[in-house]
Amino acid sequence: MEGDESCVSMVGRWICYPNGWWDFKVDKTRPGKSINCEKIDNLKSLKEVIRRRFSMVGHDVFVEMSYWANDVLVRLNGQETPPTEIKDDCSFRMFKSLLRSESSVNLFVTFKRMVDDKLEFLDPLEIAVPPYNRGFPTEASLLVDAIRI
Repeated sequence: MEGDESCVSMVGRWICYPNGWWDFKVDKTRPGKSINCEKIDNLKSLKEVIRRRFSMVGHDVFVEMSYWANDVLVRLNGQETPPTEIKDDCSFRMFKSLLRSESSVNLFVTFKRMVDDKLEFLDPLEIAVPPYNRGFPTEASLLVDAIRI
């Protein structure tokens, strides 16, 4: 539908192969979420929405976002279009504009954290996201089990 500003956001990270082809490796522990960008007007607001949707509020993580505008003509020439990073309000407006005309555009999200003054990728399940961590014992439940014994 033209004019719709909704997209699917997926968590993972980009891999560039030696031949120049790009692939997004999805974090299977964090399912994709639908994001409606219609009322989001700047990059800061988008980052806040992403943090809320993926239960990252209160965690010291950096949010990187990108999209992939698949260029058929470039592909026909045996080349690959790299993903486009959403790094400022201007690039966010470009993303929203593309969403209005191309409903199949996805928002790719990468979470990183600072370790020893370096940014590192957030490992799957490093910050367990409810309700997906229900099968794992918590420290409190382990303590209760130990008291019962």
